[in-house]
Amino acid sequence: MEPISAASPNGPQTRSTDSPEVLALVRAHLELVKRIASVLWHYVERFITFDELDAAGREGLLSAARRFDESRGVPFRVYANYRIRGAMVDAIRRSTPLPRRTYERCLAINAASLVSEGEAAYAFSEHTSELSDAEAEDYLDQHLASIVTATVTATAAQRSAEAKLARASDPQRTPEESYAEAELLALIRSTLGELDEIEGRIVELMYFEGMNLEQVAKALHMGKPWACRLHARAMDRLTKLLRRVA
Repeated sequence: MEPISAASPNGPQTRSTDSPEVLALVRAHLELVKRIASVLWHYVERFITFDELDAAGREGLLSAARRFDESRGVPFRVYANYRIRGAMVDAIRRSTPLPRRTYERCLAINAASLVSEGEAAYAFSEHTSELSDAEAEDYLDQHLASIVTATVTATAAQRSAEAKLARASDPQRTPEESYAEAELLALIRSTLGELDEIEGRIVELMYFEGMNLEQVAKALHMGKPWACRLHARAMDRLTKLLRRVA
């Protein structure tokens, strides 16, 4: 599966905040912000107010409306869903020092969302409608596996970084779990060299150097949407490589 097609590295042009198209999209999808906020707030209500989460989601919705490119064939509601969730996760991470497990959950949610956002253009393209039932199942299987790869990598890399800083083991994990996690990280890092140079660098910066997607895009001199697409492709290829050596 090669879900990422060629596109402009600089991403779509943004519309003005007060343009009629943007305002119409925002008004029509405010309920989506409330819905996503309700789901996430269930996990983080001790650390951020619902209103703060809702405000972050509205900013994400506005950003989605300004950057939406209907020519890519992705429904706006799908595109906005990723942007809203990402904005809320960023707000949660900025709000206060979070307990480790909560922070790890945020990282995992964000990683999964980025993979799905990067795949969206392909998932809603004409090509997928031409797939046989077996091919469609294979595509879904690979996509879900890529999400798992991203979430596991994000969590394991974060725990590894924390362990190095604390110079102590996590009492909530057994030595066997810590060893298996270290082996997985070593395997992931050893396969990065088999990715395209730019894809490997994106994974390195995001998961092992702690950059968010916006910082990665800036460091690599590309638009954020293009960095998102390359991240999804990197996770797809990394998943295949890990399956091969597993």
